[in-house]
This record gives sequence, C-alpha cells and structure tokens, in this order.
Amino acid sequence: MFDREFAASGWEKALALREEAIAKEEASLAAQRSEFESRNQGLTVRKLELDKLFESLHQWRQELQETASQQDVAEIELEGERKSLTTSMEQALARQRESLKTLKESVARKEASLQEKARQLEAAQAALDAQVQEAVQEEVRKLQEDQRMGAQRIIDWASEASSALVPLGMSPIQVAEPPASIADALPVLNSASDRLQRLEPILAGHLEAEGRELCRMVAEYILTCLQSHDPAISLAPVVDGPVAETEASARESVRDVVDFVAAYFKREPADS
Repeated sequence: MFDREFAASGWEKALALREEAIAKEEASLAAQRSEFESRNQGLTVRKLELDKLFESLHQWRQELQETASQQDVAEIELEGERKSLTTSMEQALARQRESLKTLKESVARKEASLQEKARQLEAAQAALDAQVQEAVQEEVRKLQEDQRMGAQRIIDWASEASSALVPLGMSPIQVAEPPASIADALPVLNSASDRLQRLEPILAGHLEAEGRELCRMVAEYILTCLQSHDPAISLAPVVDGPVAETEASARESVRDVVDFVAAYFKREPADS
C-alpha cells in the first residue's frame, strides 16, 4: 500500500509538471498568436496604403497624359498665334513707317517756325535785359538803403542797451561814424553781445543781494510783530527751526497768513 501511495504521489507530481509545461506552452502560443495578429494588422494597413498609392499613381498617369494632350493643343494654338502676330507686326511696322514720314515732315515745318520764334525771342530778350538791368540797379539802391537803415537800427538799439547797462557799472558803446551797411554795424553788435554776456554774473550778484535783503526784512517783520505783541515771548523756536514731526501740519495751518504777509513785500519800481 505504501508503494501504491508513493507511485500515486509520483504520478501526481509528474502530472503537475506536465500541466505546468502545458500552461507555459499555451502562454507562449498566446503571445505568438498576439504578435501574429499585430503583424497581420500592420500588413493589412500597409496593403491599404499601397492600394491608395497605386490609385494615386494611376491618377497622376492620367493627369500627365491629359497635360501632354493639352500641351500639344497649346503648341498648335501658339503656332497660329505666332503667325498671326507676325502678320500684325508687319502691318503695324508699315503703318509706323508711314507715320514716321509724316512726323518728319511735321517736324521740319515746326523747326522752321521755331527758328522764326527764336529770332523774335532774341529781340524780346535784348529789350528785357535792358529792363532787368534797370530793375536790378533800382533793387540794389533799395537794398543799400535798407542795409543803411538796418545798420542804424542796430546802432540805436545797441546805444540804448548800453546806456541801460551804465548803472550796472558798464561803459557805453562808442560809435565813431554812422555805418553804411549791416556789416559795418556788426562790431557794435558784438560789443553789445559781449556786455550782455557779462551781464549775467552782475545781475546774479544784484539778485542775490536783494534776496538776502528781502529775507532780512521778512525775518525782521515777523520777529518784530511777535515781540511787539508779547515782549516776553521766546525766540528760541525760530532759531531752532520747525519740529520734524509737526512741520507739515504747521506749514499748512499758516499758509493763509504767509500769503497775507507776503503781500506786504513788493518790489518798488525804483529798485529796478
């Protein structure tokens, strides 16, 4: 009985191994079948593409044949048109020759007419030259007069400007004799320009001095008002300056009074 059980156990193991081998073969066959089906689908797609390509080649062949036929017809038509164009050009050339002959005759007549007009124009030009010369001389005279008057205006302006600069410590411009042209007045104009260029630092100094004087007057006015109303008031805040934290609000609160006080200080005409 033990031998029978042992034999049965051996058969079961052999059967299990056989089943396992069969399962592996089935799996391998399934994989091969799947790969075959994939290749079969690829071949089918490739066949469809080849069919389409063959159909396209067939259409192209037909189109090329039609194009060749059309080209033959076009060549026949082109030859006919070439012959017709040659005839038309020969006829047009004959007409142009006739027209050119007529044109030459017309040009000869116009040339004779132009020669006559040229003689008349030369006579008129001689008379016009005399008139132009007279007019030019008149314009030259007027230009010289305008030059003299313009130069005199420059001299007058330079003299007036230099006289106005005398209070600022500058010497007046001296003119020896009346200029005959603007070129003669240029040295005077250059002298005036030189004085005006030197005027800037002088004016800057005057303005700076007037500004300092105005600041002193404003400060004196404000401090005098404070002391006159309250002799015991301390002037230390004025010397120390505004407090940074309240400076903006303080400036805003005194803006109207600043405008009112500023109206007192106007530049007098005598200071100009």
